Amino acid sequence: MKGKFTEIKKKVRLIFNEEKSCRLLIAVSGGSDSMALLHYFLNEGYDIGAAHVNYGLRGKESDRDEQFVRAYCDEQGVRLFVLDAKGRMLKTSNLQEHAREIRYNFFYEIARKEKFDFILTAHHAHDNAETLLMNLIRGAGMHGLGGIRPRRDNVVRPFLLLSKEEIHAYLNSNHIPFVEDHSNATLDYTRNLIRHELLPLLEKYNPSVVSHLSKTAFIVNSYLEGNESLWKKNVKKYLKVKAASDIREFLHPKVKKSPSLPLWLYYEALRPFGINSSVFFDFIQSIQNPSGQIFRTGTHTLQTLKNKIIILPLNKKKKKEDVFITEGPEGPWPEFIRAERVIPEHDKLKMNKNTALFPLEKLKFPLYWRRARKGDAFVPFGMKGKKKIADFLKDEGIKAALKSRVWILTDANEEIIWVAGFRTTEHFRIQKGTNPECLELLMLENEAGLE
Repeated sequence: MKGKFTEIKKKVRLIFNEEKSCRLLIAVSGGSDSMALLHYFLNEGYDIGAAHVNYGLRGKESDRDEQFVRAYCDEQGVRLFVLDAKGRMLKTSNLQEHAREIRYNFFYEIARKEKFDFILTAHHAHDNAETLLMNLIRGAGMHGLGGIRPRRDNVVRPFLLLSKEEIHAYLNSNHIPFVEDHSNATLDYTRNLIRHELLPLLEKYNPSVVSHLSKTAFIVNSYLEGNESLWKKNVKKYLKVKAASDIREFLHPKVKKSPSLPLWLYYEALRPFGINSSVFFDFIQSIQNPSGQIFRTGTHTLQTLKNKIIILPLNKKKKKEDVFITEGPEGPWPEFIRAERVIPEHDKLKMNKNTALFPLEKLKFPLYWRRARKGDAFVPFGMKGKKKIADFLKDEGIKAALKSRVWILTDANEEIIWVAGFRTTEHFRIQKGTNPECLELLMLENEAGLE
């Protein structure tokens, strides 16, 4: 078996070959993989600590795991850090992701406080193959094809090239105890369905499929790491942040028959804002025929214009906030607005709540359409001082429950210039004796968000 373990060491050192002076925090659940990882680096002579999280999701079995890890660490002289997360588990549609967030926040906190150089987890080749398949099924770009990253910041997965069989051979040879998590055998989670149904089916076609998938993911990750600085440099060239705001613009050359930049550059620039492979090609098609089309992800609103993509973060309290961007006097405009350039005669001005006149020389584009938010304020036409939108609407007889449905128009500086369907700001008053070219906006009936 000595030759076999030499192979294990070679694979581990491809990912982790740091000096023995490093301090390592090892994530230990008590299962076979993490116990093998703990034993391996303990035997390698590193200064190590262990971290365990008890979620309490499996009742007595969760407590059994914690006691097992405590006893083993005491026996081996390993300092153990335990998080009791029983009161932190929320009812959520993605329990696995919530547990992961709790787990890694705990690891990062301990590593920072106790000055551990690296956090080690026991992900192996089968985990990587499962992750790659999950990403493919959901729709993946290059990063999805990379599966689990061998390294991310100070988190390292030294066993990522090892198969389950190699890990179990190591456990048996060294008589390392472990506990079984019986939830791994259920079909409750997508990963377990892949583990117990899809992978065994694929292994009938190719017994080495796990090894091939894992190695492919490893190679893709190496490629991504090697080109990451180049990608970031190119993305930075086109992705701009507007001064004193959280609005971003992805500026690109004018699109003719096809996108003017390589598709990977669009993908890498927009991926952090929630554009994934499932909507990417629809997004690219909208760039070829820009009409102000809006895409909403879980975190941002993106709108495609002639030579730019406007990116706005969603209001954290309103995950599906309506946002629309008007790039210039020619639009694009929301469906509920009709716009026209006019030169009004001052003495014949007839205004109503659904019409707004803005001297073009004062307008600062792009304009942003959004719903009213808590804390919004403006200087209403006919007044001298600022007034909160909530108070203004109350005076207009609008019920509190309907205030958040009112459309607000802001300029490029995010100053509110129109509470649509109600009143413009005093700053755009047309002075007597002047007849500037104006932009007249008409809000179509029943489109004030209050129908």
